[in-house]
Amino acid sequence: PDFERAAKVGNKNDIPVTFVKVNCDGPGYHTCHDANADIYPTLKLYRSGVEERRYYGERTPKDLVRYVLNMVGDHAKVIPTQEELDKFTVSDPQYMFVGAFTEDSPLKTEFLKQAEDLREFNRFALVSDPALLEKLGQTNGVIAFQPEFLRNKWEPATKVFTGEPFDLYGFTQSVKVDLVGIITRHCKALIPIYNELASRAREDPNVVIAKMDATSNSVPRPFESRGFPTIYFVPKGNSVRPIKFEGSALSRV
Repeated sequence: PDFERAAKVGNKNDIPVTFVKVNCDGPGYHTCHDANADIYPTLKLYRSGVEERRYYGERTPKDLVRYVLNMVGDHAKVIPTQEELDKFTVSDPQYMFVGAFTEDSPLKTEFLKQAEDLREFNRFALVSDPALLEKLGQTNGVIAFQPEFLRNKWEPATKVFTGEPFDLYGFTQSVKVDLVGIITRHCKALIPIYNELASRAREDPNVVIAKMDATSNSVPRPFESRGFPTIYFVPKGNSVRPIKFEGSALSRV
């Protein structure tokens, strides 16, 4: 049902992507075999009939549509107005990168290259309008916007890269030691305990205690929430592989 709902959203908004389902137990058996579909469901992106990559993210309609929007068209969206820039940089569970350039440069070339490589789960934009560049305070730089739930109180919301080399993937992996709790409004018993833990850790600049409501927000990759509450430990420098806490949340937090 979620796949079909995502397809309807795509058709309604004229997103140039075709959503295709294949019955691997029936007529599509050989297709699935050729595609190395070893688990079900398996989601893959094809471009011009050629397999490009496998999708490992969440399967909600919102996440599927977000992924498709990241993958179609230019890998860096051109932002011509302040209104569109405000919409682009609104709080989001993804990292956002804005390239601010007045002309072609080695920095711009490298930005576009990394945008192509990292577009799957990050958002990229290009700004060249003089008025917008003046407001951004950059004419040859890359502005990185870090999601709020991955920042501690000492970290700024943005970081600016103005020289080479720079590594946007490394920036997305530089989160401090985090404990991320994915909860719902039904997890009332955990909230005061979790808040107490956050209070104790507040003065440590190397620790972030974060929580999010999974009923009203999309859970970003690589986190998964198959039951509530779900708690993850994210080691510094290894945010792509968080460790799921398997014990009793109420007795051990």
